[in-house]
Amino acid sequence: IPSVALLIVLDRSGSMAAQVQGQTKMSLANQGAVFALNVLQPKDYFGVLAVDVRSHTVAPLAQYQAKGPAEQKIMSITAGGGGIYVYTSLVEALGLLRDIPARIKHVILFSDAADAEEKVAGEMADGARGGGTALDLASAMLAAKITTSVVALGTDQDKDTTFLRQLAERGSGRFYLTSDATS
Repeated sequence: IPSVALLIVLDRSGSMAAQVQGQTKMSLANQGAVFALNVLQPKDYFGVLAVDVRSHTVAPLAQYQAKGPAEQKIMSITAGGGGIYVYTSLVEALGLLRDIPARIKHVILFSDAADAEEKVAGEMADGARGGGTALDLASAMLAAKITTSVVALGTDQDKDTTFLRQLAERGSGRFYLTSDATS
């Protein structure tokens, strides 16, 4: 079985505080990240970033022999403000995964399909460095043998669905769209 490095990037924007059947979208995304952690082997690498206007390391990319402490940190993520800065999160993901000694390297981006911001470096006028787009970054990551999948909460009509679908395609990953956050 090949070694795996899985980095989960969770949208923690304000829209993730929305309630779905008595739970927040954030809580449901946190549960999904914990499920992913629990299918990995101790030799695999796992990490979680919570992203709003910057990346927050929740679970450092590492091998986890004991998963309980990481699970607790992940389940404590709360929705913040702003949107998810996609470009910033992918820059961080590339930096973290590039030199990890795993055969399979994968990023899963959980995002609200109506609130994915910063598709282009510097578009938020926040001093982000570098050039290009999040789509360019997904291509660069693929060239470095890092694939990218997207789980989008929303509908086909949401303003960022097309972009998120393209991001997964550029990253040679999968795209999942659901209007039911509990699924």
